[in-house]
Formats: sequence, structure tokens, C-alpha cells
Amino acid sequence: MEKDQGKDPKKKKASLFKRVPLFFLRLIRGYFVSVGIFATLMPLLILYMLSQSEIRMGLPKEKSFDHFDKVVLDLRLDRVVSERSLPSSDVFFARLVGEDVPHSLQEITLALRRAKEDIRVQGVYLEIGSLSATRAVMSELRRALVDFRSSKKALWIHMTSPSGEQYRLGSAAERLAIAESDQLMLSGPMIQLVYFKDALEKLGIEFEVVRAGKFKSALEAYVQNEPSEATLEMYRAVTNSLTQDFVDAVAPARGRTPAEVRVWLAKTFLSAKEALSSGVVDELSYAPDFKIKMEETYKDATFVELAPFLKGTADIDKPREAIGAEEIGYIEAFGTIVMDAPGGGGSEPLIAPEPMIKQIKWMAERDEVKVVVMRVVSPGGSAVASDLIWHELRKLAEKKPVVVSMGGVAASGGYYIAAPAQRILAEPTTITGSIGVIAGLPSGEAVAEKWGVHFHLISDSERKNVFDFGKALTEDDKKVLGQQIDETYQLFLQRVALGRNKSVEEIDQLGQGRVYTGSEALALGLVDQLGGLSEAFTEAKKLGGMEESRLYPLVRYKPKPTSPLECFNREKEEILSCLEEVESFVPSLLAGPKGPWDLRDRLAAIGHLFQNRQVIALWPEAYWKENGCYLPH
Repeated sequence: MEKDQGKDPKKKKASLFKRVPLFFLRLIRGYFVSVGIFATLMPLLILYMLSQSEIRMGLPKEKSFDHFDKVVLDLRLDRVVSERSLPSSDVFFARLVGEDVPHSLQEITLALRRAKEDIRVQGVYLEIGSLSATRAVMSELRRALVDFRSSKKALWIHMTSPSGEQYRLGSAAERLAIAESDQLMLSGPMIQLVYFKDALEKLGIEFEVVRAGKFKSALEAYVQNEPSEATLEMYRAVTNSLTQDFVDAVAPARGRTPAEVRVWLAKTFLSAKEALSSGVVDELSYAPDFKIKMEETYKDATFVELAPFLKGTADIDKPREAIGAEEIGYIEAFGTIVMDAPGGGGSEPLIAPEPMIKQIKWMAERDEVKVVVMRVVSPGGSAVASDLIWHELRKLAEKKPVVVSMGGVAASGGYYIAAPAQRILAEPTTITGSIGVIAGLPSGEAVAEKWGVHFHLISDSERKNVFDFGKALTEDDKKVLGQQIDETYQLFLQRVALGRNKSVEEIDQLGQGRVYTGSEALALGLVDQLGGLSEAFTEAKKLGGMEESRLYPLVRYKPKPTSPLECFNREKEEILSCLEEVESFVPSLLAGPKGPWDLRDRLAAIGHLFQNRQVIALWPEAYWKENGCYLPH
């Protein structure tokens, strides 16, 4: 018989072993390719869907805002109110994972201004729940409510277990209510100081503090067990100023005397019945019932929530929009001032010279920008970094007007960088000043005796004890550090004196590290006016020779993106164009070396690549150009 002419079984087996791994490799490759497409395109789609659903929220089906003859703006403040501009990426990812998106101070104040001007709006219904914000933000919100009340339209507010600052905000209401089972805690301003010198000594650690300014108390807690007389004097003045501001705001709004309001603060805890009988609130009612009362009072009006209200009232601003190329520049300086901020940013905002100087230079070079507004919210930080930013802001202020708007805190380095501005505005409750310098170094000399841990530093430096945790500073060390601190303080005084048009001696008397409220700073000439961002923009238009009644484009510096993720910090309509600018994986896919295509063509080209089973990786455009490779078109 003839032998079988078929394939060798051993070869079949070997071929099978080759095909199975190849199959799984292709399967894995296909999975990652699919994930890549999903990760690139789905965020855009979801962002679009979220924005559309937000706009529609609160509106009846098949009815646009234009069809409403009467409207009540329906607001609820039940979480953090952010005074920073909210990056689109933060909003997107928070909604994606179901987290609460912070309220935007700018959006709320804008809605209240439009509600005041729109003849369709009959009033505002506001529920205040677990609202969290700085005193400065609360002040700006309250001023917006008071301004709305000047239109003689209704403002009904319901509060749940309000704190003192929440009550101060709610006191602007025409009609104010809490639940019958609720209570108020009107404690007034408080400052809690914690000291732990003894605790550190038990660990064998002591702190050496060198400072310029007797009120500069930032590190006092490390070297004392109780506040110094200077610290008590400073903080008593701050609490007195904040209390006076509370009384000045609440008493006329509630039709009570300042003495009566101070009695409320002294009593602190008020039951709902006590609050009603003493005039703290107008009625006791549950929130749903209170809202029904307003709906019945304005039965022809449609209650519209914030997002659709802003969308539906956009036309109100069009007649006031300025015609021409004039712009107002806007810079945000939020966080601790440091020399270098990590590229990833992190959860806490930071102010670093390099990115800040880029913004300042861009404002100086852009001819359309006639005036610059800078929002400062910073407790200070690095003296060198502050001075670098000051230097560039000083040059900008010599070229075009600069207006600074202070938030909750703008102290020490935060005040340093504000000093060059032609006008400085602060809220009455802003904490500012702190013109002084301080440094502290821990010493673990007793750690060896207490814990058996020894430190040995090898160095020829005469100042090696400064760097040796196991050694205390020598008297020469303290003298050298003290000289450097004093030189920095003198420079700080000179910078402020130049900006405030005062002598160094005058600023030294106001300095010494002492902090002030905005109200105190105004009386002392450290700020020019009380107010928030809205007032800052009004002042900017005056200084820039613009019409105060007109709305001008607000522009911000936007650096060229280096990563696709950065594009999600842009406005929704800018994301696609931003992705095209990225010199990395995404623009290589979307744009290619031949230039921009229609989006449909780009996606078709990507699809063609993915259909090619030999493609297991996509390399940046630069690599393709160097090797003569091009995307198929």
C-alpha cells in the first residue's frame, strides 16, 4: 500500500501551537486597540451628553425657555461653592463617577444678575443646605442677593441647621424660613489656636524660629504652649472686625438693632421657636411646603433651575456686549506660593513663578488686553517665588492697569504679589496683610537620648548644624539666619511701600507680620475698596477707559497643551481643537502629517489602521516623519 500523502501530523501539531498564541496575541491586541478608541472618543461623547442633559434639566418637555412668560429662578446651595474657575475635566470626571460638582460662584452671581434684569423673572427661590464656602465667598454671594433684592422681586430662602455665615447669607431674604424641628447656632466668628511645644519636647524635638515682625505667628505653636500677647491682640481685633461686619449686615436686613443681633450671637443656640419669636426668621416650615407656598403665590411662573436658566437667559447680555477688539485679561493666583509646582498639579492648587510669569507676559504682549484683573487667594509661601512674580507684575502694571481682587485670604506672599496693582479690592472678611517673614527649623538633639536614634552629618560648612537634624543651631547660625530674614523683610517693605505709595516706615508700622480683615486693611490704606470680582471688573473698566455698562470679552492665557488630558480642562467647544494641537499620540491619530482633515476622514483613517492585522502599535507623528511613514488617507 502507498503511504498517506497528507501533511505530517507533527507539523500539524507544531502549526497548531503557533496559531494558538498568535490568536491570543491578536485578541489582546484587538482589546487594547478597542480600549484606545473608547478612551479617546468616549469622554468627548459623554461630556457632550452630560452638558446637553444639564441644560435640559428642569425644563418641561417640548418647551424652551423662550416660551415662558413668568419665571422663578430655583436655586439650591448644598455643597462647596468654588471661587476658582472650574476646569471642564474636574466637572466631567466628578459627574462620571457620581460625585458632587462644586457650585460655581461666577455662575451663581451671573444668574442672580440676569434674574434682576430679566422682566420674565418674578423672584428667586433658594434652599441653603450643607453649604460650604469661605467668608469672602459668602460675602460676595450675599452682595449678589442684596443687589437682586434692589429689583423689588421676591427672594424666598429656606435654611437647614444654618451656621452663622449661612445665616448671614440667608438674612438677605424677603422671606426666611427653617423647619419647626430645626435650630440655629449663631456663634459668631471664632479662631481656634492649637499649641504643642510640650508634645514636641516629649518626642525630643525643638524648633528654632527666626522671624521679622512681632505679629508673625505662623510657627508660634511649635515654640510656645499658649498665644503671645501680640497674637491675642491681633486675633481679638480680627474677630471684633468680623463680628462687626456680621452685625452691620444682619441688623438692617432683619429690621433689628445692632444690640439685638449681638444678643443673638451671645446666646448662640436658638431653637426654631426662639428664632421665630425674636425675629431671626419669618416662619417655620419644611422646605417642600415652603416651596409649594411660593409656587402658589406665583402660580403662573415656571420654576427653572440654574443650568437651564443660564442657557435660556444668554440673550440678555448680547445688547450690552462691547463691539471691538478691547479685552479684559484675567489671571487666577490660587494656593501656596512655591518655587516649583509638580507637573501633575495635585489636589491642592499651587502658585509657581514659571507658569504665572507666562500668563503675565502674555497679558503684557497682547494688544487687545487693555486691563488685567488678578484674583488672589493665597496664604503666601516662598519669598523668592513671590518676588519673582512681583517683578513681572510690576512690569505689567507699568504697561497697562492691573486690578487685584482678594478672596478669602491674601496674606504674606499673597499680599506681596498683589502690591504692584493700581487698585486692590478685598471683601470685608478677607484675611490679608501679614507683611513679615518667618522661618523655622526642627532640632532633634534630644532624640538620641530619648529614642536611641543618632544623626551624623559630614560637611565642611560652617553652617552644618542648620542641616543636621541631630544638632541645635549655634548662636552664629541664628545670627546669620536672622540677617537673611531681616533683609527679606526690608525688601518686602520696599515692595509694598512702592505699590501703596507710602514710606517704608509707614508700612513697617502696619507690617510686623500682623494680619487684618479687609475692613481693617481698607481703613489703613492696604486695600483701596471693599468688593468682589464684580466690583473688580467695574474698576478695571474705569482704569482701562472702557464703558462701565458694557460687557467685554474676558480672556485668559491658555498654554499649548502637552498632553491630551490637558484638553479636558478647556471649554467643551475647545476640546477637539485642543486635541489637534497636542504633539503626541492623539494629534498623530487625528491630524496626521498631511495636515488637518475633516473629523470623519480622520476616524476613517484610524479605522483603516485598526483593520490592518499587522498594526500592533501607533507611534507619534515625529517618528512617522523620520521614517517616511504616513497615515493612509
